[in-house]
Amino acid sequence: MAREEIPDVVAAAYKGQQLIFGPEYILPKPFDPRLISIIPPAVAKAAVDSGVATKTEKDLESYKRKMRNIGLRTSGVMQTMFDRAKKDSKKIIYADGEDERILHTTQTMIKEGYGQPVLIGREEIISEQIKKLGMKIKPGDDFEVIDPQNLDMLEQYANDYRAIKGVDGVQLDDAMRLVSTNHTVLASLMMLRSEADAMIAGPIGKFGKHLNHIKEIIGLDKNAHIAAAMQLLTINDSIVFIADTYVNYNPDVEDIKNITLLAARGVKQFGITPNIALVSHSNFGSADNPSSRKMREALQLIKHAAPELEIDGEMQVDIALSEELRSKVSQNSQLKGRANLLIMPNADAAHITYRALREVTKGGTVGPILLGFDKQVHIVNRTVSVRAILNMSVLGLIESQKSL
Repeated sequence: MAREEIPDVVAAAYKGQQLIFGPEYILPKPFDPRLISIIPPAVAKAAVDSGVATKTEKDLESYKRKMRNIGLRTSGVMQTMFDRAKKDSKKIIYADGEDERILHTTQTMIKEGYGQPVLIGREEIISEQIKKLGMKIKPGDDFEVIDPQNLDMLEQYANDYRAIKGVDGVQLDDAMRLVSTNHTVLASLMMLRSEADAMIAGPIGKFGKHLNHIKEIIGLDKNAHIAAAMQLLTINDSIVFIADTYVNYNPDVEDIKNITLLAARGVKQFGITPNIALVSHSNFGSADNPSSRKMREALQLIKHAAPELEIDGEMQVDIALSEELRSKVSQNSQLKGRANLLIMPNADAAHITYRALREVTKGGTVGPILLGFDKQVHIVNRTVSVRAILNMSVLGLIESQKSL
């Protein structure tokens, strides 16, 4: 293990130390998450081989997977997607290829065979970062680097952008300058040309700025009327999706309908049947104000557009998550069991709920999952972990498989 590249969590815990195999680094560090996925299975295998244990090789493989998933709370949700990503390796663009977290993600993508990374950034900076981090991956050999300051197709990309702007008018020199300096613009234009199958913008820069470029260049799917963002949380043994956490600040009735339909499709791609609650501060008409009415009116539109969905509202969040509590306030609720998709009345409610639940429960998270765009694109925020980037990368690649 000590001979291999160190995981990002070890690099963060021992920041500033050069953890490269040698006299000062022979044994893995105690914070290394690989220890639990290697040592217990090795002991178990020795027990099986010696006849001490009665378990079979099949049991051993299951045990290995269980050990890998300890501490990675989203692994149970994502494991099927990781397996699928290996079966059909596709190309993914990282707009901020010089960031350490992107390089750690790239290392894992290559090692595990999840996809073919393409990093936008200056090759000399990327190479310096790789050396500093003690990695063995090589630009050009293991992954592709697109240097925005040395683009063979700069003029073509710039003209693509000018065509998108249309009557707004952009001079060629200005478009070339934008393409060579804004990595999200370049990555979006590459996606528009189908030069990759999925894209990750961030973690550098503001979410809103990345989103605006993606909206402008890639645009919405032909069947979508709106874009939205959804967050997945694993809480103990359950999964909860929350929308819209980032994109629509104060959606109207029609927006709530469209966000719900997008989110329901997003939940289904995880192999989960959506149980949907339209969340408010009131329960089933107990209050009559704009926010409550909005959710009640949206419910009728959703039922008309997608009568097969299991959905009800408006209701408070604890009522949504507890069938027992719900039965005390409504004997006729169309929602059975615990809601797993919470549609919030505005971005404040969605974001506050997501952040509070994540912090209090210490649950795993996947997202923000962008919904409604014409290509498989996602944006990661500035505080994102390597594991979260990896989750979003694999999700984007799986989405691209379904789009074929």
